[in-house]
Parts: sequence; structure tokens; C-alpha cells
Amino acid sequence: MMNRYVIEIPLFFNFRFPCATTEYGIIRQSRDTTMKRSLDDERIQSDELANQAMKQLTDKSIYKENIKLIFNNSDLFTHYYHDQVALAHDEAKVYQLPTSFVQRLLTLNPTRSITNHLQHLLIDHVELFEILRIFEISMQLVGEETVINAFNKQSIQNYTSDHLVSSTIISRIDNIEQLINCYNRVIQTEHASNFFENACSLGGFNAAFENCNAIHEFIEYLRNLFVDSESTTDNVLPHRQRTLLELEMEFLKTWLPDNSEQYPEVLALFSKPKNDLWQYSAKILSFIDQEVELFSTVLSKNGQLEDPDKIELLDECLNNINGDTYKIERLLVNRIHMQLMLRASEQGTPEQILTDNYTQFEENVRQLQDEQSNHSSISISLIAWIKYYIELYAVALKNQCSEAIMGTIDQFLTRDELPLSLTLKLFVIKQICELSSVKFDAFCEKFSNSAVVWLRTILEKPQDQQSNQAQHNLILPTPLFVGEDEFKRISDILSYSNDIEHLRQLITNCTTNQTSSYCFLVWFIHYYLRFYTKNATSIDEKWVRLFTHELNQHICKCFDVISSKLLISLCKNFSNTSYFRLQPNMDIKEVHQRLVVLNIAVYLLSCKSLNYITYVGSLLFDDKRQMPNNYTERLQSSICLPGLLSSDIAITKMLYVRTQVKERLDRSEIVPDAMFIYKCSDACPYMFHFEGCGRPYELIKCPMCKTDIGATSYNKPIIRIPPHTQMPIEAGFQFIADYIKT
Repeated sequence: MMNRYVIEIPLFFNFRFPCATTEYGIIRQSRDTTMKRSLDDERIQSDELANQAMKQLTDKSIYKENIKLIFNNSDLFTHYYHDQVALAHDEAKVYQLPTSFVQRLLTLNPTRSITNHLQHLLIDHVELFEILRIFEISMQLVGEETVINAFNKQSIQNYTSDHLVSSTIISRIDNIEQLINCYNRVIQTEHASNFFENACSLGGFNAAFENCNAIHEFIEYLRNLFVDSESTTDNVLPHRQRTLLELEMEFLKTWLPDNSEQYPEVLALFSKPKNDLWQYSAKILSFIDQEVELFSTVLSKNGQLEDPDKIELLDECLNNINGDTYKIERLLVNRIHMQLMLRASEQGTPEQILTDNYTQFEENVRQLQDEQSNHSSISISLIAWIKYYIELYAVALKNQCSEAIMGTIDQFLTRDELPLSLTLKLFVIKQICELSSVKFDAFCEKFSNSAVVWLRTILEKPQDQQSNQAQHNLILPTPLFVGEDEFKRISDILSYSNDIEHLRQLITNCTTNQTSSYCFLVWFIHYYLRFYTKNATSIDEKWVRLFTHELNQHICKCFDVISSKLLISLCKNFSNTSYFRLQPNMDIKEVHQRLVVLNIAVYLLSCKSLNYITYVGSLLFDDKRQMPNNYTERLQSSICLPGLLSSDIAITKMLYVRTQVKERLDRSEIVPDAMFIYKCSDACPYMFHFEGCGRPYELIKCPMCKTDIGATSYNKPIIRIPPHTQMPIEAGFQFIADYIKT
């Protein structure tokens, strides 16, 4: 929380052109668009993709018309390409390769065109980054000079033996682990291929699947092989799961064209609750749609299916697999709606489409409200088309269109109060907020005086603006889920019971029950809010008297003295000079800020009711659940929570080192003989590590003891008195944990 507003801004130097970073952002956007297009249409060729990406870059470039001049001038393009390669080099995080080397590698072939050069950044960036990482590792083995010489010769000798493990290379390296790391990276795809072939052989599969369930069984067989051969601590499980899903989808895409009549089996497989294949279903749904011609019919007939019997197979499938989530129906609706929106510009302007199709819109809404058939395809078609039409209305409304059709649609939505119409209104509001990139409060301010009747009716404030606005907009701290019933019970007691013994028993129960304790305190925050929502000025002396006299001992025993003072203050609206005193003219945001702080405070106080101290509870109470005498001293010396760190330099550095080393361990970037963490000395707890797998870096001064820190050679700290303390990673982690704890 302390560093919430600290944003790390990367620094780049030696750019040749201005706005290079912005231009690279446009290249990345073009890259994402191109990848999405290739996923949606697998038949598109790479040359066509490259041309489309180049056109998009030319149209959106930060250099505008000058980009054509840059592309047509080889000197200017060299400078432009240098900047973009430098930013791609940073994104790939191959810091051991010079930018000049990367640019030379990509421009080595003089016959390649501008499109060929930019294709590495626009389309083939994944392969590029992987190749650069291999070069980064390999250069440590053969040296930069050798690679450059090979570049200068314009050819590389094709060795018949395995060059990486030849005696020449082995004799020149300092660390065999680096060689193994590089070798494993090069041959890992071959090992993966062997594993896959062995799985096919042992499992009896030959990729000629009879049905989609056989494909799924094969993938499950592969998954079980991994489970049997790997430990449960494997840190690549998410990547493996994604890879298996993609493999299964590739099998399905290959199998389905030859078995198109069995597409219901694929949809049934997608619909299973714990199956994530639907995330990769775009091309499968596209193929199925081509089979049943659902989208083309919706497009040409404006959502009407004149002969649903033609897609009877789809309806039967949907009726058989229909579940609570309606997963397949949602996927089909979203796909058809997206395709309609992509083709909207071909039909004309939003105003023109709204005008030409209004009668059909009314008819489709009426039909959807009355739909009682078992044809799920009819509902899918109607919902997708209505969603398309109403989104165009939201676009026109955002653009403040004044065509006559806007008044017609306004009248329809105003007079129709059926649930479907209310859903359409919410969708319009949501889309306008999304299109305008504003939150609902800003939307209300913009459209509060709008001429749109149905919208003004929703946003119009009652006469008693203060009270109603507070009741509708204030988010009160309220126990939910497991605490909901307890809060209702305590609320009934405090609201309607005047029996003091009953109240004593309630407070006694709070002593050992944190949920009851928290609910009890939150109820008085609700009570305190009446000074704002009802503009109350009088103080209810009943609660003040009870907390001051009759119930004072019970309150102090349960919550400590501070809770007694807090409860009295809540009942009296605090003092005139208090930050928490509510005023009738306060802004909603100001009131909400006070409620958040009070909610946190009462939650901390409720931690006293536990029979142990949690990390959160330690903010207020010591190990004996008592309030310390000096909070300043306690916060500085005894508390270290995520988001609320001590200002101790040593602790801050320890946490940084632990995080960085864990990340590098997860990525297998630390070789065995570099598995160490260092402490400045036995007397100084300042810790550090060598980031480059043990490679030394320039000397720095310890910020605590002002002595030198660094290494003289690979993984060898400098010689000094007192010496650095070298610890294995696990021992270093344990030292950090013990230091923070004490």
C-alpha cells in the first residue's frame, strides 16, 4: 500500500528518432490484431498477414505520412529499425546481447525487403525472442567475436558433428553448466517429440481418431503421463495445461472436417463444467457455423430463422447438453454478435441501420419475449441480432445523434417495462460507459439532463437528494456470507431490545467470537451514519449512558478501552474538531472515506476476540492480546506485513533479494554453483546476490556500513575485512525469515 503510487518507468538511451517508444506500442497493437486475425482464420497465408500488419502500421504510425518516407529511404529506415529492435531487445530481456548485434543478425541478408525485416517484430516475435535467448546463451560459449566473424563471411560451416559438445568448445568454456543449459535448450523440442511418439506407441494411438472422445482420452493419457513422471512442485503446470489444451484443439480441428456430422459431440465436450477447451473454440465454432449457416442467416434475415428444422441437429444437441451456465449458447451468441459488429460498417452508418431495421427490432423483441419453442437456435439468433442493434443504438447515443429514429427507440424503451426491456437499458448504459471509458458516476453526470426520457427516468434524483443519494450511493460496511445471519441477529437485538441483561450476554458472546464482535461494532457504524443520511443533530443518550456506566466494564474486557471510547464517539458523532464528525454538506466521497477507515478499525478491534494473534491483529495487539503502550515503537520494530513494510533498510533489501532469487529459480536461471545469497558481513545484515548467474558486477558501497560490495571474478566475492558471508539459497531464505520475525 505504501508504494501504490510509485510507478517504475523504464529508461532507454541512444534512440535515433523521437517517439520511438510510442511507435513500438503501435507495433505491439498491430501484432496483437494480426495474431487474433490468424486465430480466427487459419487459412490466411503468412504473406497476407505480413501485408495486413504493414498496412496497419503505416496507417497508425506515430510518424504519420513520414513513415512512407522512412520506408523508402534506406538510411532513415536503418535508424528507425535500430530504435524498434532496441525496444524488442528490451522486451525479450536478452540483456547480454548488444542491440547492434541483434540488428546485424536481422539485417544480415541484403536481399530481404522492408516487410521481411519488420515481419520479425510484427508477426514472428515469439520465434525471434526464443532465437535471441539461444544466441545469448551460446555467445557465452563461443564468444561474440566468433559469431561476428561468421556473420562477416555470410555463411556458417555446416559441421557434421554436434558443434555444441565438440572437444573444441568444451575446452574453451569455464562452466560446464552453461554448456548443458544451452544444449538442453536446443534439443528440448527433439525430446518433446520423442516423448510424444513414445506416448502414441505405448497408448496405442496413431492419430486416426474415431470420435472426439478418443481425442480427449488421448490428451488425458498424456496428462496422466506427466503426473506420473513429474513432482507435484512442478512450476510449469499452467504452461503444460495450456499446451495440452492447444494440442487437443489442433486434433479436433483436423478431425472435424472429415466428421462434420459429429459436431454435436464436440459441443458436448466443450460444455462440460471442468473443460477449458471453449477458450480456444473460435475456429471450431466458425466451422460449425459454416455447416449450419447460422450467422449468414442471421445477417441476411435480421435475426429471423425461417426454417429452424434445417438446423434441427444443433437444437437437439443444445437441448441435450443444456446446463445452468448455457456455455455453448453464450459462445454462439457472442460470436454472431461480434461478426455482426465487424460487418456493421458495410451496412451503413449506425443511424441508417437503426432507421432501416427498427420495425424488425420491435418484432424480434416481441418474438423473444414470447419464445416458448424448443428451438434454442431461434433464441440465439434473436438475442445476437437484438444485441447488435441495441449496441449500435448505444453508439449513436454516445455520439449524441439527433436523428428521428432516436426518439422512436426512446419511446419504445420508455413505454416497455418488461424484464427484457430493462435488460436492454442496462446493456445500453454499460456499453456507453465502456465506449466512453467512464465510470457510472461520470455517466450519470453527463446524462442527468439528457433529453432521452427512459435514461432520465433512471437517473433522475428524488427531491430529498441528500438522503436518497446517500442511501443509494454509499457503500456501508456490512458483514456478508458467513457473517450475514449473525449481523441480522445482532441488529435485531440492538434495534429492538431494551433488556440490559440481554445486551450484557451479547457482549460476553463477543469476547470469544470474532464474527459477533465485528458485527456488533459495525452496527454502530450504521447507527453513526444517521448523522449524515437523516441529518440528525440530537444524541441518543441511552447508548452513551450504557457505554459509560452499565456496560463499560464488559466493553473494555471484550474490546479494550479504545473500543469503549470509539462506541461513545460513534453515538455522539465525535467531537466538533474530529476528522470523523459528519456534516450535512459533506460529499459522498468524503463520507465513504471515513466509513472505510472505521470499518478497518473495527475489524482490527474484533481480532481481540480470537484466542490467538493474526498478522492483522498484531497491528493493534501484542502477543498477549493487549494494546502496547507505545505504538510508534511497535510499528517501527515489530510489524512487517505485505503492503505495510518496515522502513528498515536491511529488511527492505532482504525482501527484494528473496523475491528476485525465487523468480530466477522458477525460471531455472541459476546454475548449481551459483546457488548463493550474500550478507555484507557477520556484523552487517545487508544482503545481496549476483544477478547474472554469479557473474561479477562493479563495486558498490553498502548503504548501512559503507564498505565495498562486489566480486572479483565469477562467483568470487572481493577479499575484504570483515569478509562477505556466503550462504546457500535455502539458508539465506531461512535467515531472512528469522530476521524479519525477530
